[in-house]
Amino acid sequence: MRNETVLRVRGKQVRISLGSLASEKIQPFGFQDGQEVEVELGPDLLRISPRNPEGSTIRQEAGQIASELRHLRERAAALRKRLPEVTDGMTELAEPYTTEAELAVALEGAVLDLGPWIERLEEAMAATPERLREDWERARRPLPAGDLPPETAPLTLDLERFSEAARRAIYEDVVRSRFRSGPSSPAPDDFEIQVVYFYGRWMVLYRKLWEIPPPGSDVPRELLVVGLNERREPTYLAV
Repeated sequence: MRNETVLRVRGKQVRISLGSLASEKIQPFGFQDGQEVEVELGPDLLRISPRNPEGSTIRQEAGQIASELRHLRERAAALRKRLPEVTDGMTELAEPYTTEAELAVALEGAVLDLGPWIERLEEAMAATPERLREDWERARRPLPAGDLPPETAPLTLDLERFSEAARRAIYEDVVRSRFRSGPSSPAPDDFEIQVVYFYGRWMVLYRKLWEIPPPGSDVPRELLVVGLNERREPTYLAV
């Protein structure tokens, strides 16, 4: 929302005429008559924000939570590296999982899950009334007919042979179940997800973006073996 107006400064007081804007136009952004505000000055910048002491305290606490979650994620990733890799015999059900392998899989899941939570929390903390209003207005616009999502059908898979339909169905299911989160989360393409059919097995390969690689090394990747549960729904076992 832009409007040309005149700024008047008298001593320690600043007055800004709203010009052609009616006062109710600024109320959705948290401004009211007599509202306490925070003023930020900088080169070619005068930013005025509504002041909310209680909200400021909550945002500080939310920032502390995000910091603690980030530290917890790093600890979980470091602990996972101290555990042995899951053997082929375990993933192929030739032998039972060891306690270390079970803990390794759980830690990988915790690290993966914490990433989107942290990013979503940081995105919410950085939100401004202007950006939220823009998002709201964008969401209210009707979609063109060609952009409407198709009706979803129950997912049925035949894992015994290769088909493009099965490859696409596995890709969409793994993205929906493992990689889709809040608006600030990495896009599925960032993970470089690949679905392949190799020696009679469907597998999913992706980049483990939540792990911090050593200097000069590429982001590590993980391989998932696709299976079916008793309800014929896809399952993914980390190798």
